[in-house]
Amino acid sequence: MNRRDIHSGMLEHQVSLQRLTLVPDGVGGGTEHWTQIGTPWCCILPAGGWERLTSMKLEAEITHSIYMRYRADIHPRDRIVFRTRTFDILSIIDLEEAKEFLELKCEEDLD
Repeated sequence: MNRRDIHSGMLEHQVSLQRLTLVPDGVGGGTEHWTQIGTPWCCILPAGGWERLTSMKLEAEITHSIYMRYRADIHPRDRIVFRTRTFDILSIIDLEEAKEFLELKCEEDLD
């Protein structure tokens, strides 16, 4: 899909964009906690089967493509939560390098 195929009416699911952060415990350590960093509107589409990432990384199953408006603060270590479902972000693509829409290649966490 390219950016001309996406319009604001397709972004029908408001999700929680989360980042893993370290919460200090007061004695020099801490615990990891998922912190919400945004609530963007997205289009969530299932992928058509197995796709592989081959950019010098381990291969992973891409189960969904998630489209949202461009934002510069998102990282592959982040995740998307939609209702009771969690999607780990595997890669982020700025469609046509236009800084309008992002395509997130994700794997649904079924644990």
